[in-house]
Amino acid sequence: MDNYNNVNNFDADKYIAQEKRRKRKTVLTVVIVVALIGISFFAGMGIGSGMLMGEDEAANMSILKMIEIERLLKEKYLWEVDSEAMWDNAVKGFVYGLEDIYTSYMNPEEAKEYEESQSGEFDGIGVQIRNTEEMNTFVVNVFNDSPAEKAGMKNGDIIVSADDVSLIGAGIDKAVTYIRGEKGTTVKIGIMREGYNEIIYLDVTREHIEYHDVSYKMLEDNIGYIKIDQFSSGCDEDFEKYAEKLLDDGMKTLIIDLRSNPGGYLYCALNIADLLMPESLIIYTEDNNGNREDHYSDKGRLDVEVIVLINEESASASEVLSGALSDTGNAIIVGKQSYGKGVVQQPVDFIDGATLKYVCEEYMLPSGAHVHGIGITPDYEVEYGTDGTDHQLEKAIELAKQN
Repeated sequence: MDNYNNVNNFDADKYIAQEKRRKRKTVLTVVIVVALIGISFFAGMGIGSGMLMGEDEAANMSILKMIEIERLLKEKYLWEVDSEAMWDNAVKGFVYGLEDIYTSYMNPEEAKEYEESQSGEFDGIGVQIRNTEEMNTFVVNVFNDSPAEKAGMKNGDIIVSADDVSLIGAGIDKAVTYIRGEKGTTVKIGIMREGYNEIIYLDVTREHIEYHDVSYKMLEDNIGYIKIDQFSSGCDEDFEKYAEKLLDDGMKTLIIDLRSNPGGYLYCALNIADLLMPESLIIYTEDNNGNREDHYSDKGRLDVEVIVLINEESASASEVLSGALSDTGNAIIVGKQSYGKGVVQQPVDFIDGATLKYVCEEYMLPSGAHVHGIGITPDYEVEYGTDGTDHQLEKAIELAKQN
């Protein structure tokens, strides 16, 4: 049940701006100590700090400053110094300095939570989330019959707090650690929602969440329908299995629903594209040195006409699949302009279980068209419908009947 904050004249923009300023101050503080991680490590290996000094005088001065700050805090700070937490936040702040929402550091706990989220089973509230440009937590999809849906959370909400911990500008890696929790426990989620002038607080009781990223059904007139919620491990195999079953049942046209799909594993999108395209280039990627890698489909393909549904929250691997099919004339695209994330992220796992995800490549469509910051333009631009009617799916069915 919704529980509304009674603060009068609440200014959402001012609230976020204040929280961002506070966040910047915190980040600047913790960034100061970041190099001590390396210094402490190498010192433990018997390597002197002088070996870490480079030609960057400003960096050298910062390292010396951090050493002095650590010494001072350990001697003079009123309360106990949690060095492990400082180092962890220092690394986060260091990576945060890139100001890139697609590059992030996850400590071991956060990395474990992320991996569990890709398995299809976890204890939590049942939502898909992504970072906004301001590193706020945007709700892409609320799972059906989930604790979040029961509590009143909606697609498009921005999660600003969990149990009174501010998540403004924190990024989804941190947000997940506060939103997730043991089954049966309750978390108070603060959200901002378009059209409301105050924070909405929801008490959400966590449950064990089991969800399937791929679902299918046969619609009228032998029109097959497959929805992919995200490109998690194994979704390409499920897609192939369901597509073949629909073909066995007489499918003539296939509608693939990628709406509000935030992406996932690139190889899954490539494998599905391979099933739906003749032998041709799917996409190609380029790194920071201009090195190009081509990704091709083989000769075999499913014998079916394809229509793809996208919207403003279809991103990354969703745009790989829809963009490649559209660019090569192998699908009709219906819906709204997609999100525009055209970069590939590379994970690096550390020995302690932490993970760094960083942008390593940009991908382009076969024609050379860029996706990043642009998105995929539908052949038929259709609004979902303010009355709750799915006009986008209706248009896709109309087009399928014409085939």
